[in-house]
Amino acid sequence: PAIRDSASVTSIDVGRNFIGQAASLELLAAMKGKSMASIGMAGCKLGVEGSKVVAEMISVMASITVVDLRYNNLDTESATMLATVAKEKRISLCGITPEQTEADFSSSKTGSYMRPADAILLAADLAVRPSVTSIDLSDNALCGIKVGRGTYTADGIKAIAESISVSPSVTSVNLSRNQLCGIDERGRGTYNADGIKAIADSIAVTASMTSINLSNNNLTGRHFVKETELPGSNLKVGDKVVHKGKELTVLVDKDSDGDVLLGTFTGVIAIAEAIRVTPSVTSVGKDGLNLKNNSLGAEGWGAILTAVCSSAVSKIASIDASGEDIGSKGAKLIAEALRNSVNASITSIDLSENDLGPEGAKALAPAIRDSA
Repeated sequence: PAIRDSASVTSIDVGRNFIGQAASLELLAAMKGKSMASIGMAGCKLGVEGSKVVAEMISVMASITVVDLRYNNLDTESATMLATVAKEKRISLCGITPEQTEADFSSSKTGSYMRPADAILLAADLAVRPSVTSIDLSDNALCGIKVGRGTYTADGIKAIAESISVSPSVTSVNLSRNQLCGIDERGRGTYNADGIKAIADSIAVTASMTSINLSNNNLTGRHFVKETELPGSNLKVGDKVVHKGKELTVLVDKDSDGDVLLGTFTGVIAIAEAIRVTPSVTSVGKDGLNLKNNSLGAEGWGAILTAVCSSAVSKIASIDASGEDIGSKGAKLIAEALRNSVNASITSIDLSENDLGPEGAKALAPAIRDSA
């Protein structure tokens, strides 16, 4: 009633107060018909019912420019409904002001995980906030799962990817530690390449993005499985097997515990194809396309180097593959890529701490000697 009867209050933030859905709906009812400019209701358990009330209210409230609806247990359908209204009215749904240039939604900053519905809200924000140049979404649950819990969906990350692919202003996006392929660093989950393929598509066409952090996402989906759980026996490196409905490759033979290391390079190949044609990314490393700690190994980094070296249009000048367990096998793949390179831009490759060994060094020597 205090808000309803006030003639002066135009901005209010009640987010993260554990007020619950019933009280949140009562507050929203009190704001109807008022000239509110900003409403913060992050983490208020609005749910689907509350989202409908908000959508109806902001669709007719001419004064509203900023709403914060993150962490409200929305589903992707209700988030999409809100996004449609917000884009039409040019309203932020994640609390981003019209002048804001940086948005830090990392869980270390917010203390909460953004989920697929939140990602859909943010994607709408990027369409109406051209001032934003940098977004930190690290250590969230953009695909619906975290530490092996939840159900994978690419709806949210696809919305983010679509927005950044057409954004004229976003230059930096941090998506590290988001289980983009469904499997965490300890091998929990089921591999799904839908999210990383969407990101790869955006990298291929974006004109503004120069920095994208994909580190710590287990892009190859490497995980150990008991051989007894797999079809066939005496599996060898390179063999294809179906596990949990996905075709995977045996990466390491069965160990003494009877475990086989499985993985796939589907996501890595998608990224490799993207950087072959990207017009904006100029480095693979910390300040450009960060692929560290994704278990790419020899084959993965071989694919990345091959893509860069085989592209006459790539602007990538430096690659940091240090400490990535490439070994002599990876050195040979990289050497072959360098020998056949048509890329005039690449000038620096960091292969330190990779256990290349004498065999790897010998493979690289003639490729480096003959490099122009």
